This record gives sequence, structure tokens and C-alpha cells, in this order.
Amino acid sequence: MDKNELYKTIEKLGIICNFEELKPPQIISRIKWIAKAYKVIIDDYVAKYLIECIRL
Repeated sequence: MDKNELYKTIEKLGIICNFEELKPPQIISRIKWIAKAYKVIIDDYVAKYLIECIRL
């Protein structure tokens, strides 16, 4: 199965999404926003630590 055929199959059965790469400040902001949605307040240091732990 070539890539084009695989893409068409996924497009037919699911949804194709394009995700843009985020810069570190955007990632930190997004993590803080998600935490706030769960009523948890974190600072930039904690968000950066979380990113480092996830990257491993």
C-alpha cells in the first residue's frame, strides 16, 4: 500500500487534520489553559517541567 492509497483510506474512514507546530511559549500557554479548565493553577515553571517530562 503506497502513501497516497493509505491517505485516501484514512480520509474515507476518518478525518484528516493538519496540526501546526507550536512554539514553546504557545505550548506553555496551552498547558496552563488546560490546567485552568480543570481548576488547577500552574505557573510557567511547572508547565515547562511537564513538557520536559513528556518529551522523555
